[in-house]
Amino acid sequence: MRIFHVSEDPTIEIFHPRPATAFAELKKDVVFAVSETLLHNYLLPRDCPRVTFYAGHTTSEDDKVKFLSDEFEYVLAIEEKWLEKAISTTLYLYEFDAASFEILDKVAGYFISYESQTPIGKTILSQPIQAIKDRGNIDLKILDNLQDLAQNITDSSLNFSIIRMRNAQPTRLDSKKKISVPLKYIPKPQQTSIFIQGGKEYCIVNLNGEIYAIDNICPHQGASLGLGEIKGEEILCPLHQWRFNVKTGECNVEKYCVERYEVEIME
Repeated sequence: MRIFHVSEDPTIEIFHPRPATAFAELKKDVVFAVSETLLHNYLLPRDCPRVTFYAGHTTSEDDKVKFLSDEFEYVLAIEEKWLEKAISTTLYLYEFDAASFEILDKVAGYFISYESQTPIGKTILSQPIQAIKDRGNIDLKILDNLQDLAQNITDSSLNFSIIRMRNAQPTRLDSKKKISVPLKYIPKPQQTSIFIQGGKEYCIVNLNGEIYAIDNICPHQGASLGLGEIKGEEILCPLHQWRFNVKTGECNVEKYCVERYEVEIME
């Protein structure tokens, strides 16, 4: 098995452990690497938003038919506005001794080491998009907007990674979902409420008189976001303190983003 770290910096000689704020279970600094199998997820500029997915053991046949094709095993989707940068960016593939690492996330192909690591090799990749295509089993999709796909994949039974969505184009206004909320459920400024409609829970947030709504159930371990603390434009999950932006639904752990809704207040 081969593992790599992809960087735009050609000068790295030693990788030192760094904080992993997106992984609450990691109490120490780590060096990250990705498996060769899922290396294609990182053959892009660091800040490029992307949605990647493939079928796992628990993926339904309906989701396979809906999202995958017989020709490709993996799907990697990026936005058209990032394509030129993805084509022109030179990447550097630093390879590590896999024996020095342990698996963190099999679905995403993440490996970690708690010790400083010296690469055993470095490969210059001057045409990363072509390298993705040359792998042969990657369906590279170029879309004008990733938001709808990201939400659909999050709700599916596929194995997926959703990366750097904070840099993605915002949700199109004509595709934003709307809910009608009775006035009595509208909280006071800088407060939250929980509204249930049709068996679904919504977290209603009042930011300085502007009303926002997101899914109430944290997709990580099911905590109620409506019981969390507001910090700026974010609400903190009361269980693990993960942060959800109430205007966009984005989470600091990107694969756990939630849906956001336009609120219509009923008098």
